[in-house]
Amino acid sequence: GVSLPPSARSRFLKLPSAADGSSGGALSSSSSSNRDPQRVSDLYRDLGVARLSEAGVVMRFLLPNFEAEMDPNAQAALLGFIRENWDSLKRASRAEAGDDAAAGAGAGGREVDDDGNSTNPFVVRLKTVAFVPVKGVLTRADKLLDPSNELLALIFGGDGDDDNADGAFPPPDFSETAWLEILRELGLKAKVDHDAFLQCARHIAERRSDPLDPEVQHKASCLLRHMIEHESDFFNPAFARKLSTIPFVPVERIDWFSEFGGGGGGGS
Repeated sequence: GVSLPPSARSRFLKLPSAADGSSGGALSSSSSSNRDPQRVSDLYRDLGVARLSEAGVVMRFLLPNFEAEMDPNAQAALLGFIRENWDSLKRASRAEAGDDAAAGAGAGGREVDDDGNSTNPFVVRLKTVAFVPVKGVLTRADKLLDPSNELLALIFGGDGDDDNADGAFPPPDFSETAWLEILRELGLKAKVDHDAFLQCARHIAERRSDPLDPEVQHKASCLLRHMIEHESDFFNPAFARKLSTIPFVPVERIDWFSEFGGGGGGGS
């Protein structure tokens, strides 16, 4: 099971089971009791003691202490629990929020707003947590790019021996299918929108050289071609103003002296 952080252990009361007085939950912590479980449950409810699902425990006590109180082993155990129980955690969090209709909506309990963002309480809470280890730094999913997008993989990959030298993508442990699906729900950038395009342009601009490196030139050409082929997606004055300040367009410097001749004097 997943251990509770020290600050949360004194805040739980375990309901006894009818068999042996122990609930045996994967995320529970406390001593057992031989009292009648239903009577104890009713008493706790009357006293205003909240009965949490595993999703509720994770959201209220584990995620807020993910970096501060959990060591790497505990973090890995929690992330493994989340990965293996993703759909059930989402359903439980929605039901606990009192929206039973939404709890059973859609495959996997996936709910989204008009902008395509998930409204599921568990997803919304996890979005705020930096839990993906990238180059030694815990990072939020919405700060990373989806390596399955061909253009993003081209622009940010292939710089030397490390295809993720800039930490733009999730690390290998988070790049398999199950994790990528979760990370996309948490805001992983899977499309080349305005922000992602600007990020690509800045990445290319930082690698300018004279003469221009062929690999950088190829990346810049592909990015520019993408904008031309999807011009309606990028027709935005605010975006254009930001992009105009980034030198990413591949151009060839012409040596006017050698190309057209120059220097003083002519033949006689």
